[in-house]
Amino acid sequence: MKIVHFIPVLTKGGAERVAVDLANAAVADGHEVTVLAAYPVDEKLLKNRLSSEVEVRFMSGYASGRILRYVASLRWLLSHWNWLGTRDILHCHLTQASALGALIYFLRRLRGGTHPAVIETYHAVGMPIPAWHRQIHAWLCTRHDGVVFMAKDRFWSEFIRRHPRLRTVHIPNGVDSRRGKENVSSQLDYRSSVGIPSSCKLVVGTVGQFRKERVPHLVVDVFARLARKFPDNMHFLMVGDGLEHASTLAWIKSEGLEARIHAPGLSYNALLPMSVMDLYLTLNVGPITGIAALEAVFVGVPVVALQLDATFNPKSDDWIWSSHDVHVVVEFMAELLNDAESRVSLGNRQLAHAESWHTVSAMHLAYFGFYTEVLSGLRRDGNV
Repeated sequence: MKIVHFIPVLTKGGAERVAVDLANAAVADGHEVTVLAAYPVDEKLLKNRLSSEVEVRFMSGYASGRILRYVASLRWLLSHWNWLGTRDILHCHLTQASALGALIYFLRRLRGGTHPAVIETYHAVGMPIPAWHRQIHAWLCTRHDGVVFMAKDRFWSEFIRRHPRLRTVHIPNGVDSRRGKENVSSQLDYRSSVGIPSSCKLVVGTVGQFRKERVPHLVVDVFARLARKFPDNMHFLMVGDGLEHASTLAWIKSEGLEARIHAPGLSYNALLPMSVMDLYLTLNVGPITGIAALEAVFVGVPVVALQLDATFNPKSDDWIWSSHDVHVVVEFMAELLNDAESRVSLGNRQLAHAESWHTVSAMHLAYFGFYTEVLSGLRRDGNV
């Protein structure tokens, strides 16, 4: 197949990582793959993870705001329409890509062809975004040939029920991650660089973008409560950047914990801060966890979660334990932090589950099957 992954910017984030890992897996499987982005950014953020066999194209040569990005995408589309018509799949990730995909879907139907088939992975299932945003996203999804959901929630389950002719599928996220921790010397250097003293016995942490929908203030609340339970020999890591980074630092300072909760910013190699952690806190949407948490599992760090889906009823045997209640999360984490054997056992169970269900090869095979289904349907139905 000839596959295009459209992702607005090749920067740190779960959706971006899924696009890159799928592109690498597809090109390794013999497909012709292009990654399309709005403009270039520092290659260390993500682009250098792409296989050299993946073609990278940019719609513009310089960074711009959201409106100018949309304008640039329209100009790019006018000059590359014939090329797009030779691709089998246009795989859209995030809102800008979804909007352009909807336009391409409409123009293709007017033309009467079947290429490219427009597919979206919807990455914001269960996230606390404004309702009007979600309604726009839903409208865009109905202007695609197929939609992949990486999780389930009440809104999107109802959406699927109301649109039976739209091809949809649930595919769990997978990740292409190295197994095991960085070497001890690298761990010690990292601890020193962020201000974790050599006397510290336990490190609890998380890696992710500092955005409102990712509730960084709740993560600070969990860490602050744990800090009061463990006044000695425990430090905390919040690795990443984003619009809420400054306000999160202010929140940490207001708790008087700036010496124990470290938020050093973006890490080009997330496996390094994960390697110094003894326990990892993530955000779950139902039973689904994020890409960074999957990486932590493969590194060997046990993971627990704050649950964002208020309708989800967690079970004791969920592979990632979660709760909506901050107090319950803190108590569960405290039990694990007091019991090294339980942490090791939990980490081993989670790694076995991830090896079975959340590898990039499993994800790629599921996506390839969906690509084939959508293309076959278009050829059979005649671009309905």
